[in-house]
This record gives sequence, C-alpha cells and structure tokens, in this order.
Amino acid sequence: MQIRAQAFGPLTPVNDDLAKEAHDYLLKPSIVNTTFSYWARQTHGIAPYVKA
Repeated sequence: MQIRAQAFGPLTPVNDDLAKEAHDYLLKPSIVNTTFSYWARQTHGIAPYVKA
C-alpha cells in the first residue's frame, strides 16, 4: 500500500496514538461484521469455488 500511496506524493508518518486508535476502531466487532457482510454481498452472482 505504501508503494501505491507514493503515487500521490511523499509519505507522511502517522502519529502512533492515532494509528492505534484507528487500529482499535477497525477491529470493533460491529465494524468487522459490517465489512464482512459488504464483502459477502460483493460475491453475489459469482459461482462458488470448487476444487477440481
């Protein structure tokens, strides 16, 4: 992601406290469940993977 971000300009370090806050927020059960549900909805209409 850092390499992709560099296309928009130089990288700027993130404050450690803010990074921890973002990390903790993204791991809340409600956020994880909502994200999983979103990803599951994106697969609608895609045939399931069947190992040959």
